[in-house]
Amino acid sequence: MMSQRPQSLEVFLDRFCAFLEARPLEGAARELVSAARDLLESRIGECGRTPPHRLPLCDRWLEPALELATERSTARARLIEAFREVEPRLAWHQRAGSRSDPAFHRGHANAMIVGPGGLEERKDVWLGLTLMAPETSYIRHQHPPEELYLLLTPGEWQQGDGPWFSPGPDGLVYNRPMLFHAMRSGKAPLVTFWLLRT
Repeated sequence: MMSQRPQSLEVFLDRFCAFLEARPLEGAARELVSAARDLLESRIGECGRTPPHRLPLCDRWLEPALELATERSTARARLIEAFREVEPRLAWHQRAGSRSDPAFHRGHANAMIVGPGGLEERKDVWLGLTLMAPETSYIRHQHPPEELYLLLTPGEWQQGDGPWFSPGPDGLVYNRPMLFHAMRSGKAPLVTFWLLRT
């Protein structure tokens, strides 16, 4: 167990939670954010041991995505500034089993900030992000934990068998447990944070 979080991670988590709490959260989404913040404040997890690792996709698309994310929003720019401080220590990876879809495999990257394989190892809260190259579709999937996405750049989402929709930058997408969902980027790269409580 770490006795104290690295300052850069503490700053990022504070700004991330404050950013979410300033959004128009309702119902289960607000409860998820509140519970996650309480867990993060009440206990510090183990120091992550996964070596940093960057994928070629990150070298090509992460900075353009972050530049796009900082446009016209001081609050988002402050969040991205804090993220940039922790990003060099992240272990980027592709979704398990993604090789069966070569375009998806090449066009996406995930990183865990807090959670299994993250900078802070813990099982109760997972916080990470997904980066997608333009014109990439993230496969339809589901999982037991509830989840909240925070969009930083434009993209489209689908939940269940519903229509595709565009929440826009700073938009939120809440997925109840085991709800099938998918996302896709358009002409610009997509970057989104995701928060799960397990």
